[in-house]
Order: sequence, then structure tokens, then C-alpha cells
Amino acid sequence: MQPQDHVQSDEDDTQSSDLLMVGEYANYASVGSTQTEFYLDFFHVVPGAPESGQEQVLPVRRILISPMLVRGIVRALEEEITSYESTYHITLPMVDA
Repeated sequence: MQPQDHVQSDEDDTQSSDLLMVGEYANYASVGSTQTEFYLDFFHVVPGAPESGQEQVLPVRRILISPMLVRGIVRALEEEITSYESTYHITLPMVDA
């Protein structure tokens, strides 16, 4: 039997380890794929000083994802966005990553 890919949402009745609960801030993301995996690259873009205008782009994390899991992640994100918008009465804008 092969292990199944699974997308866990907050509603799942499982405990997360402390390691998974550590968060890192990112305000920019890039998505790509190869034949065998999808990848998400997360960055923290720091605006530059007004006089120089140069921003810093700091890599945060690259996440590699099995192609079998991608649609589940997209579905979980869509459900969470719908819940967020309904709860907070905010419509999130479409932003290109």
C-alpha cells in the first residue's frame, strides 16, 4: 500500500508538533514545476530607504510538493480564503505572485 498525500486543515482533529507551529514571514512568492514536483519559493521583500530606492529580497523557504498533492492544497486554500472573506467581511484582491 502506498502512503496517501493529505492536506490538513485547521478542522482536522490532529495535533501538530511544535516544529510545525514555527512560522516565517513572507510577502512574496513564486511558483514553478518540473515533471516530478511543484515548488513554491517564498521571499521577504524589504523596501529600500527612500534615498536609495533599492529593496532587499530575502529568500525565506522553498517548499517542494508532490504533483498528487497540489490540487488538494489549492482546494484547501480556496476554502480558507472563502472562510476568511466571510468571517472578516474582506474581499482579498488578486495579486500576481
